[in-house]
Amino acid sequence: MTNKNLVLDSSVLIPLLCEEEIHSDYSKDLLKAANQTNRIFIIPMLVLFEVFHNLKKRGFFEIPMAFEKFRDLFNYPNFQYIDLNLDFFNLFRQVDVFDNLKTSDATIAAAAFLTKSVLISWDLDLNKNAYEAYTPKEFINTLL
Repeated sequence: MTNKNLVLDSSVLIPLLCEEEIHSDYSKDLLKAANQTNRIFIIPMLVLFEVFHNLKKRGFFEIPMAFEKFRDLFNYPNFQYIDLNLDFFNLFRQVDVFDNLKTSDATIAAAAFLTKSVLISWDLDLNKNAYEAYTPKEFINTLL
């Protein structure tokens, strides 16, 4: 595998903030391992909304300094964001290979496809329907 950039799904990012999540350690290991290869993490803005909304519903932001922890994660130097604007939409509407996915997942899979990046997600259904995708655990194993 070439040194491609990585599109991260909310299922990878939420465990970075919620250490009680089952995949917390693997998500942290993914960031460390990919960081050593100087990869860029591409985050569709939709993912930022999903992470924030999920954490808010769980009461995460009631914890002191929780919002600062959230903000610091998304100010990570290797994170780049994709705006879901009209330019993205015009590209997205030309991609018809993600018809089996709900809109949010199709948008994330298309972001990976359109940026020629690898999608990283714990969502096995999303991975199965994406162009090139791995769980964090699988991806770490490709680096070994």
